[in-house]
Amino acid sequence: MKIWKTIVLAVVTVILIFGILALDKQRRSYETQREQLEQKVNGLKTEQETLKSSIEYYAKPENLLKEAESQFYFKKSGENLVIIVPSLSTSTSSSTTASSVPSQGN
Repeated sequence: MKIWKTIVLAVVTVILIFGILALDKQRRSYETQREQLEQKVNGLKTEQETLKSSIEYYAKPENLLKEAESQFYFKKSGENLVIIVPSLSTSTSSSTTASSVPSQGN
């Protein structure tokens, strides 16, 4: 009878050890996921701050006008716009071509 108790105790101990190892593996997996999510949250917080900064910048009409002028060749009425395009040749000369864009009124 004593041998059966020892065998049962050994089997239960092995089952418990495998259960503990499985739980530890799952814990490590969750820890890795948590770290990845924390990195994602930090990245999103950084992006949010950047977007807030951009919103504050573009909320000012003078900044919005400045960006429209630089990105979309927008100009106020009465202004002339000249665009300097670098030469496509690979020579060392620094010739440029100038062209004007039609007026875009306010």
